[in-house]
Amino acid sequence: MAWNEEQDLLLCREILISQPYKFPFGSRERGHCWSEVANRLNECHQPRFTVDQRAVRERYAKIEKYFKNRMAKEERASGINAKESELDQAIQDIMGMAEAAEEEITQKAAENKNSRDKDRLTAEDVRKRSMERLSETQEREKFENETKKRRSNADTLEFLREKVEKKFEMKGEDLELKKREIETRLKELEYERERYRLERERERERGKKRGEKRKKRMRKLL
Repeated sequence: MAWNEEQDLLLCREILISQPYKFPFGSRERGHCWSEVANRLNECHQPRFTVDQRAVRERYAKIEKYFKNRMAKEERASGINAKESELDQAIQDIMGMAEAAEEEITQKAAENKNSRDKDRLTAEDVRKRSMERLSETQEREKFENETKKRRSNADTLEFLREKVEKKFEMKGEDLELKKREIETRLKELEYERERYRLERERERERGKKRGEKRKKRMRKLL
C-alpha cells in the first residue's frame, strides 16, 4: 500500500502503545506486538490500512532511517535542529523507548548470566568437594586460610566493587526516568487515540444523517 504522513503518524502511535521493543529481538512476544499494531491499523476506517506484521515493521524502519538522515543533514547545514512535527516527535519517542528497553534487556541478560555462572561454579565446587579425599580437603582448606591472611589488597578490591555497583545503580535510575517519561507519553497518546476514534464515529454518524436526509428529499420529489 502507499503510505502518507497521517498513516505514518497513526503507525507510530500504535507502536508507542504496544511497545514491541520491550521484548528481545526475534522473540515471540515482540512479533505478537507487531501483529497487534497491524491488526489495529487494519480496523481503522479512515484512513484505511491493508497491512501485516512485516509491512508495519518495514515501514517504521524506513521512516526512522529517513528521519535520522534528514535530522543529520539539517543539523550540518544550519547547526541547529529544524522545527519538529508531531510525526518527528513520535519517532523520537519510539527511539527513546527502544534505547531504554535495549539497555534494560542487556542488563537483565548480564544479571542472568552472572547468576548462571555463579550457580555453575557452586555446583562444580560441590562435585569437586564430594570427590576429594580427606587429605586433599585438609590441604585445600589450609591453602585457603593462608590465602585469606595474605589478602593485603582487600580494601582496594572492595572499593572497586562498590564503584561498579554505584555505576549500575545510576544506570538503573536513568532507565527508570526514561520509563516514566514514556509512560506519560503513552497516556497522552491513548487520550489522542480515543479522541480521534470518537471524532471519526461522530463524522460517520453525521454522514449517515446527511444520507438519510437526502433520501427523504428524494422520496418527496418522487
